[in-house]
Amino acid sequence: GAPKVLPSSNNAMSGGVPVASYVDGSGTRVPRVSLTVVDTSSLIQIRQSGLSPAEQTKVFKTLTARARAGLLHFPPQVRDELEWNEPDRPNDAAREWVRSVRAAAERAADFETVKRVLARAPLLIDVNSKRDQADPYVIALALDAQSLGGVSILSDDRRDRSDGRGGHQKLSVATVAGLWDIPVVPLAGFMLRNRR
Repeated sequence: GAPKVLPSSNNAMSGGVPVASYVDGSGTRVPRVSLTVVDTSSLIQIRQSGLSPAEQTKVFKTLTARARAGLLHFPPQVRDELEWNEPDRPNDAAREWVRSVRAAAERAADFETVKRVLARAPLLIDVNSKRDQADPYVIALALDAQSLGGVSILSDDRRDRSDGRGGHQKLSVATVAGLWDIPVVPLAGFMLRNRR
């Protein structure tokens, strides 16, 4: 059979969140901390996934623990996107969550990096929208993130939109992140990875 990976009692904790770790050349156990940048699509997916309210609360608690440990970030544009629909969804759990962890997790992306993202992938944004869309800021934040264990993007935006002529009308976060080899994890994968 396949080899089994057993949990290590020596794994490091970062802000109460278990993280993988390794032993460096001096014999010191060092956490391998992976930063997650969150896209609006996955926060909306929590609501649309059919999870019970108790399961949704558990997901938000996991996200909160990572945010408070400094392991999860999102740009202000994610909050803005959730606030656009506030009149239609007065008690939206995703919007309330971003507001509750804003001080710990909200980070502005470097505008020069945003411009670099859009120069390479102009179809990441919907050109017909008059609003500042979060996608290029999410990618830019991930590009500029410094993390020993790397960075991934939590996003359920994985489908490119065709222009009907063999090209693209809009590229997904997953496609554009792939231009820089940034892993994109959907909500379901994030939940499985963080199941306790």
